[in-house]
Amino acid sequence: MIRLNNIKKLDEQLNVTSKTDIDIIYSDLNIDLKTQFTFQNQLYHSLNRKDLVLSYNEEAIKNSLKTLFTTTQGQKILNPEYGMNLMQFLFYPVDYYYAQSIGETILASIQLYEPRITVTNINVYPNEEKSEYEINIYYTLPAFSDTVVNKPFSFLGKLTQTGFVYSE
Repeated sequence: MIRLNNIKKLDEQLNVTSKTDIDIIYSDLNIDLKTQFTFQNQLYHSLNRKDLVLSYNEEAIKNSLKTLFTTTQGQKILNPEYGMNLMQFLFYPVDYYYAQSIGETILASIQLYEPRITVTNINVYPNEEKSEYEINIYYTLPAFSDTVVNKPFSFLGKLTQTGFVYSE
């Protein structure tokens, strides 16, 4: 097991700051692009319209993390640097050295592309028999009106031979 305990030190090197404004509300499209009926009370508009479902606060941030983990660099045309290049580790031996490198890559990417969360711990477990890594990320969110302050959240997944797989 690899633990990144010096996260605060890396934060200081990268000059990462976090916001703690209670009025911040995040929204994002649902990652599955689900649709639902909405109701509008405007003159000359139909009462029922089908629209995309939005995710809010914690769910929006979790969707953003899923997108970050499953997007490779160069895949997003308008932001070619966005994403994690975890696929590069699939061609190396599964061991503790590369587990440490995976953890550092994840931390740097989250701090760069998802500054809304504060990462408290990253654990990367190499499984040589299955040729995969189990990845556990623990983080806190800014305080929303509907959440407990500094409530810990987790993001779990595996880096397998086919790529990153999110675990619910």
